[in-house]
Amino acid sequence: MKVRVLFAALFALGEVPRSMFDFGKHCVAYKVKKKSFSVFSSTVVGKNCDISVQLLPVVGGGYQVDVSVPINGFDSGDRDRDQDVRVILKESEQSDIMFHSKVMSEIEWREAIKKSSLNLDGELVIAGKSYGISAPSVVTKVAVGVEI
Repeated sequence: MKVRVLFAALFALGEVPRSMFDFGKHCVAYKVKKKSFSVFSSTVVGKNCDISVQLLPVVGGGYQVDVSVPINGFDSGDRDRDQDVRVILKESEQSDIMFHSKVMSEIEWREAIKKSSLNLDGELVIAGKSYGISAPSVVTKVAVGVEI
């Protein structure tokens, strides 16, 4: 079973335009509102396509999706902001944000990817702290499998 996972906007505080991601690439992004002088407001997006995604067999049976996001890979077009993001995400304590999906059997994965959407449940690890998450995801059929 071939599965490619596209975590487009896993960390987004709102929707990030789909067009900002290259087809077939593994990417994440964040989106925040920026206020200047308490008067002007704009939206800032930091994009990272340096991530790695693997579907791994788990001892005892089943498969798990593991995603590794290097914190220094976020690019918002502003070096100072990107440095601030590295500090906020505590890159000095853990260089990559990690996501581990819940373990599912091959049959459960095959059933899940037959649908057009799913909630990908798992654990997000930032600076050594774990957070249970459920990421609403779209399943797209592609020539070599699916993208989530």
